[in-house]
Amino acid sequence: MTRSKEDLATPFGVKGYVITSKETLLEDCLELSHWNPNVLNYLRYSDKTRRFVKGHEESNLQQINTFVVDIDTKKQPYTEILTAALDHSIGIPTLVLETPKGFQAYFVLEKPLFISNQNDFRGLKVAKRISENIKRSLAGVLQGVDISCNDFGFFRIPKEDNVRWFSEEMVYDFGSLIAWSKRQDDDQSRGLFVLPSKNETLDPTQTEWFQELLATHHVKGGEGQIGRDNLMFTLALACYSAGKGQDETLDLLDEYNSSLASPIRHSEVRKILKSAYKGRFKGAHQDYIQQLLEAWGTGKEIAIHNPMGGWYKHKKEREDRVRSHYSEWEEDVLTFIEKAASIDQPIKWSTQTALCEEIGIPPQHVQ
Repeated sequence: MTRSKEDLATPFGVKGYVITSKETLLEDCLELSHWNPNVLNYLRYSDKTRRFVKGHEESNLQQINTFVVDIDTKKQPYTEILTAALDHSIGIPTLVLETPKGFQAYFVLEKPLFISNQNDFRGLKVAKRISENIKRSLAGVLQGVDISCNDFGFFRIPKEDNVRWFSEEMVYDFGSLIAWSKRQDDDQSRGLFVLPSKNETLDPTQTEWFQELLATHHVKGGEGQIGRDNLMFTLALACYSAGKGQDETLDLLDEYNSSLASPIRHSEVRKILKSAYKGRFKGAHQDYIQQLLEAWGTGKEIAIHNPMGGWYKHKKEREDRVRSHYSEWEEDVLTFIEKAASIDQPIKWSTQTALCEEIGIPPQHVQ
């Protein structure tokens, strides 16, 4: 548990404390800010004063109680979240709470899923795929859904003053979620499990997808879109899996950050590097590479090959994608001008906001 959002990302790690009983949780909840609603096997303090907690990692999960979707905007009311979840996802959330910048939707399991390290954490991989599919299903109809949010990390703790919707009856059977997730995967032509190759020797920093991401300069972030931090974290993970040292990777990230139209602070770059080199991940995951290429790449066909996800042919038809490429939006603008202008009226006056709405370009992508 933490008492503030700032305590989640201090220079010394998460500043908080461990709760081991429901009674203590209920006693302390009014003074708390964030929690991990999914139970861990153990947690330890990393300092003698017992202020900083360590051990909150996916491999240390004991049981999964809930899936949580983070929505980083209030452009739509919480009632639209309920409708979208009912019509396009697994069903109405158990709980929707309001955050300072948006909402969080909890989908609580009827019975906890207990995690085992057998079969290379197969149960955890299934749960992560279900979590990903829930987020993807909502991202197609709602603004601000954070696709890259940690599936089983820290979230806002529910309180009387932030809960906007709660239904004790709306809980989910894990077997039904697996069946639903399989149908989602079938629609996207992918299998339920993504297993790395045991004989993988390819250097990911020499791949075409790595060079394509490294060549992007217009990347931004905010309101749930996968952006700068995610891209640099993916580059850092690729360097880590390639065996490169931290100094070499930091130089690469610094050079890339300096090339951006909207760079982040050097201290943030160092945080990204440190997180990537903790060893929690073996390398960049195929799904995140795919999302980054779709959001910020040039749109050319690229074969994604990396140890975390095998081969994946990147090119998708536009109608099958949530995001469009910049070149496609450029064509949309030209087509709009051609239709709107004429010999009698060669100039079309419009505001940037109106133009984005008419063409369908998300405002956050307009520089």
